[in-house]
Amino acid sequence: MNESKQLNLHGFSGNKIEVIRIKGETFVRKTAKDITHNFKMEKEIIKMKELEEISKINGNFKVPKIKSVGKNQHGLLVYELEFISGESLDICLYNMNSKKIKFFATKLGNIINELSSKTIESKLEEKEFILKKFNELSFELNRRKKLTKIAKELFNEYFEKIKKLKIKESDIANKSTFCHGDLALDNILITKKDEIYLIDPLYNDFENMMWDYAKILQSSMTYWNLIKYQNFQLIPKHRKVIISPNEHIAMFHKHFLKNLNNLNSSTIILYLAATLARVAKYAKTDKQLFALIIIINELLSDYSNGECDVNETLNSLRW
Repeated sequence: MNESKQLNLHGFSGNKIEVIRIKGETFVRKTAKDITHNFKMEKEIIKMKELEEISKINGNFKVPKIKSVGKNQHGLLVYELEFISGESLDICLYNMNSKKIKFFATKLGNIINELSSKTIESKLEEKEFILKKFNELSFELNRRKKLTKIAKELFNEYFEKIKKLKIKESDIANKSTFCHGDLALDNILITKKDEIYLIDPLYNDFENMMWDYAKILQSSMTYWNLIKYQNFQLIPKHRKVIISPNEHIAMFHKHFLKNLNNLNSSTIILYLAATLARVAKYAKTDKQLFALIIIINELLSDYSNGECDVNETLNSLRW
């Protein structure tokens, strides 16, 4: 078999992603990072199939078709899916006019509502799962050795905030609904025909539409794309993450917030903090980790102090 690997990547969580071309056909192959990731990937495949079924109802979005599922010689789960020629929405936004930005911001709100119309049973209670995500990051931070002074300061601030965190009953949804689970803008592909493809869903032990809202805000409110690719400066002494604000991202954020008008801002901030805590576990560098911890610490302070405003730029991103 004449197999040509066009691109070899690793997802942020460590799974291997390859773009492969064989006999004129291009497809994507995804391989679990290790045996412990097999279960997560199995759940991901199930979600891909569920998303495909929902996509057929109104045609608001599409999902790449799964071609095959199996295990390699190392016992790692592997699945292959069709290659979609398009760009991630976080990249596309830079070249969109205001009308098109508003269109996609509104369309994504409709898609989240469509997904959440399907009620499901979750493995854990909502509050238990959110606290679990914060505690998992605490565990990872505690494992780190030979910490610098600034690392100790930032981590201790986080530990203290989690220790004092009190989640209000009024700030949890108390309802389990289907969701994509990892709907950051880099998991949304836009084709030349403006078709929306959703990729790389994530299974949660508590499923709710708030994860999808939070993941999009991760992109639009905390400039995830810049942090992911280390395009920022860090001034840890002042708890500042210096980014170059983009008017297209800001415009998208403004329009997307209209989808959240009926939601409690405290709930949004809580879920955004928990979402970033999940991401921070996989930080590639200290610089990236410190930036995420600085932002998370600010969100936790805002939540505990009742100062939750998703319309304003975070202080840690303002310089």
